Amino acid sequence: MSDMTLTNDDKRCLQMWFRQAIVEVERREALNNIIAFYNGDQKKPVSHHSPIAHRARRAPSAHAKELV
Repeated sequence: MSDMTLTNDDKRCLQMWFRQAIVEVERREALNNIIAFYNGDQKKPVSHHSPIAHRARRAPSAHAKELV
């Protein structure tokens, strides 16, 4: 591990970057699924999500906020 500490601005920047990266992945998946649907492909839609039920999105807990 490194001794470097992140400022609050650095942490916010990383959070925004990761959110943007996730949105981009989801956008590409949606586009691929739409293309597959209209091309008549019968295969399973492409997704990075687990087939297991998703947890509902909710505000991060205090513990998660401390980690970030």
